[in-house]
Amino acid sequence: MILIKVLKYWTRGDEPPNFPAITINSISSNLMLNVSSSSGIVEKCLFAFTMILLNLKNIVSLHSISLETVFNANVHTILYFLGRVCIFSLFYLKYTRTFVKKVEELQNELKIEFDYETRKYFWTRKVIYYSFNVGSKICLLINTMGNAYHKWPYSDLERRDEVDYWIMVIRVLIIYPFFTCQDCILYDLAITARAAIEYFETQSKRIYKESLKDEKALNFQAIHDLRLKYLQTHRLVNKINEFMSPCLLVSLIIYVNHFINAVYQTLFVQQSRSEQMYRLSSSVGAFTLTITFVHLAAQVYQQSQQLLMTVYRLSLKTDHLKVLNEISLFVNCNEIGFSLGGICMITSSTITTTLSILVTLIIAIPSFAN
Repeated sequence: MILIKVLKYWTRGDEPPNFPAITINSISSNLMLNVSSSSGIVEKCLFAFTMILLNLKNIVSLHSISLETVFNANVHTILYFLGRVCIFSLFYLKYTRTFVKKVEELQNELKIEFDYETRKYFWTRKVIYYSFNVGSKICLLINTMGNAYHKWPYSDLERRDEVDYWIMVIRVLIIYPFFTCQDCILYDLAITARAAIEYFETQSKRIYKESLKDEKALNFQAIHDLRLKYLQTHRLVNKINEFMSPCLLVSLIIYVNHFINAVYQTLFVQQSRSEQMYRLSSSVGAFTLTITFVHLAAQVYQQSQQLLMTVYRLSLKTDHLKVLNEISLFVNCNEIGFSLGGICMITSSTITTTLSILVTLIIAIPSFAN
């Protein structure tokens, strides 16, 4: 596997002699495409079976909801159930072969795979974020395995429902590969957008450095090509955002909900020390996933703002009217970045906002506990 190969070089303190091409065509992508709306009838039946199996526990848990005078419901279960249905439906309906083919076509127009530094940037970020993803999933899995251990149905101390237990085990064996693949796809798409912006920024900085050496007017054709690259980058990020925007919103709702529930269980539910450590591990995993998603998406916007500053500096290096007009054409374009469900652009300030929300919810937990 390419990621393992890159990690081996890093552990030896070496740099890979050549990084592979930039692509979103990975094992995770192929798996999710096989259960998408663009797949065959057998794969669609597999998707329906998986949906039922993954949410069977939540469907059974809904029996605790009551419509009495005071409405009582497990909010965590409802949010988790709806969130998982939404995220699987989004991947089924939107992450299709047509979408992947279009993204690859827009990526090929930029020709970023021919630049060594851009390939290095892509694979370096991919290894880092994949490591966060795997580490977070291990933290969540520790909590799941701990629950499975304490719910063992053949214990002499307490007899539990065997069918419910083995349904949970089968569900876990399927749920983690699916969730890991979904998160890896989101990482791949975001890193591809960042790599495209990084390539554009490198090209603009190169032109700016050349302008410092030569006092003559900037080359019009170079600025024209730069504007075309910007428009192609804009189309690529917009296409990715069509899928990323709703997925980011739902994923953040799922992981924030999981984090708050894990913190509540850790602090206010009477339990053994081992169970408390399981809950703590789960909260760390959910928190890490929340922050990495927000940070990765925010970096796309932040990088686009940095390259616009470089382009603005280019405009100060010339008084050639034709060049200035060419620069103004793409400086005045819409901002590049990912939105949160179409509600707002994810910027660097979104990270602090997310942390503030989490802290506020943690502080408010005692009032809910009471």
